Amino acid sequence: MTKELSNAAKNDFNDDLNDDLSSGYNEDLHREFVAFKNSSGISIQKIGLKIKKSPATISQYISKKYPGDVKGLESLIETFLRRESGIEEVKVSTRAFQNTSISTLIWETLQFADFLKKMGVVLAPSGSGKTVTCLEYKAKNPSTILITADPTNRTPAQILRLMLKDVGLSKASSIGQMLYEICDRLKGTNRLVIVDEAHFLVWESFEILRKIFDHSGVGVVLCGQERLYEQMKGQAQRAYLYDQIFSRIAIKRDKFKIQKKDSNAIATAVCPGLPADCLDFLYAKAQGKGRYRYMINVLDVAMMMREQYERTIDIKCLTESERFLLGE
Repeated sequence: MTKELSNAAKNDFNDDLNDDLSSGYNEDLHREFVAFKNSSGISIQKIGLKIKKSPATISQYISKKYPGDVKGLESLIETFLRRESGIEEVKVSTRAFQNTSISTLIWETLQFADFLKKMGVVLAPSGSGKTVTCLEYKAKNPSTILITADPTNRTPAQILRLMLKDVGLSKASSIGQMLYEICDRLKGTNRLVIVDEAHFLVWESFEILRKIFDHSGVGVVLCGQERLYEQMKGQAQRAYLYDQIFSRIAIKRDKFKIQKKDSNAIATAVCPGLPADCLDFLYAKAQGKGRYRYMINVLDVAMMMREQYERTIDIKCLTESERFLLGE
C-alpha cells in the first residue's frame, strides 16, 4: 500500500513538473513551429543544424519537455521560421569597391574625358565592372552626372529628364526647352556626364548628348556593351547619321581581359581563405558569360550553403552552387 502511494506521488510530481515546463512556452510559436515541421517535411536533424541545436533539443521542444532556457530557444526558432518563410528582413551589405585591371583602364578613360573635356567610349561585356567603376568614380567625384539608359529610358526626352535633377531643374518641359536649359546650366561647370548602358540609346539620343557636349563644354563618356561602337559607326544606309557623334570620340577603351590576379582579389575579398583550387575554379567561371558578376554569384550561393548547412566551400560545393544559376 505504501509503495502504491509512493508511485502515485511520483506520478503526480512528474505531472506537476511537466505542467511547469509547458507553462513557459509561447503557445502560438510552438503551434506554428510544429505545423511548419509537419508540413515542410524538414527533419529535426536539419532544423537542428540550422539553429545550431541538437536533434534531441528539437524533439524535447516539440513535446514541451525541454529543460533548458525555453525563451532563448524560442528566439532561435522564431528567427528560423521567419527565414524559412521568406519574411526575415534582408540585410544588404554593400561590398567595398575592388580595383581591377579593367576598372583601372575604365577609370583612366573617365579621368581623360573629365579633365580634358573630351568624349570617350568604354566597351565591355556585362559583368566586367563597368557600372561599379562608374559608381565609384561618381562617389569620389560628386559633381559627376551619372545616368543609366535602359529599354524604358532611351529616347531624347527620357534621357534629358534623367539629367534634370543633377543640373538643378525640377520641371520637365519640351525636349527643346529641356536641352537648352540643361546646356545653359552645365556651361562652364567643368563637369563630367557618364551614360551607362548606352547601347540602349536610339540615334536621336546620341545627337542630344552630342549637342550637350558641344554647347556645354563638359566631358561625356558612353559606357556599354561591345555592340555600342558598331552602332555608333553606323550601319548600311544609316551610317551617315552617326558621323557627327563618331568623329567626336577622343578615346576608346575595349577588348578588356579577365586576369587571374583580379579574379583572385575579388573572390578573396568576398570570401577570405579560399583554397587555390577554388580560386582556379572561380577564375575559369569569370572567363565565361557574366564575367566577374557570374563568378561572384557562384560564390555567394556557396557561402549561403556554408551558412545554412555548415558546408565547407570546396570544388564540390562550388559545383553544386553553380547548378542554381543559368550557367552552361
